[in-house]
Amino acid sequence: MTDVAAARVPPAPSAASTAAPERGFTQLEYQLNDYPGPTKTALFGIQHVLVMFTAMVGGPLIVARLLNLSPAVRIEMVTGTMIGCGIATMISALGLGFIGPP
Repeated sequence: MTDVAAARVPPAPSAASTAAPERGFTQLEYQLNDYPGPTKTALFGIQHVLVMFTAMVGGPLIVARLLNLSPAVRIEMVTGTMIGCGIATMISALGLGFIGPP
C-alpha cells in the first residue's frame, strides 16, 4: 500500500467510541409499563390506524391493478383483506389456543 492510500483509510473505531452514550443516543421517553396519558394515547392510536389501514388496503389494490382485475373484484379483495385483518386482530387480542394473551 502506498503512503497516499494509507492516508485515506480512516482509523478503526475503538471499543470506547462505539458505546451508546458517546454516539448521541437518547433515553426512551416511555418505559415498558409507562402510560403516556389520554391525549398522546389517542394520537398514537390514530397514527397506528392510519398506517395500518394504508398498508392493509394498499396490497390488494396494487395486486389487483397489476393483474388488471375489474373494480368489483378489487372491492372484494379489499373487503376480504379487511375482514381477515379484523378476525386476526380479535384472535390476537382475545387469545385462541397458544395465540394471543394467556
